[in-house]
Amino acid sequence: MQIKNITLIASLFVVAITGCSNIPQAAIDVNKQVSVGINALGENGVEMVKAWELSAYSMLDEKWSKVYAKANESYRSKKSIAQNAVLTAQQQEGVAGLSALIRDEVRSKFNAKANSMKSIIMSNTKNTVRR
Repeated sequence: MQIKNITLIASLFVVAITGCSNIPQAAIDVNKQVSVGINALGENGVEMVKAWELSAYSMLDEKWSKVYAKANESYRSKKSIAQNAVLTAQQQEGVAGLSALIRDEVRSKFNAKANSMKSIIMSNTKNTVRR
């Protein structure tokens, strides 16, 4: 009876060891395919963020006249110049400079947000595939 028990335990031990050490090739292949899919989703996410950024820049360009008008209004207010008064060349340069600063600031905010989103997507993709 003891020999049967020892043989049974030894057999179960051998099956458990060999079963746990051999991962079927199909499981490895599926894992690779899932990783490829996750990486593709990450790349698509990054591309969507790039498209969003370009779209935001285009919308800013479309609304440029409004940005310029706000800069003009702000410049005139700070310099106490009437809204209907004609600006000198130097004053016009001041308005143009102010509007360019506003535009650059808005564009840098778009870029910072896009970079943040891309970083999050890449990090999430890397962490998901690594697991």
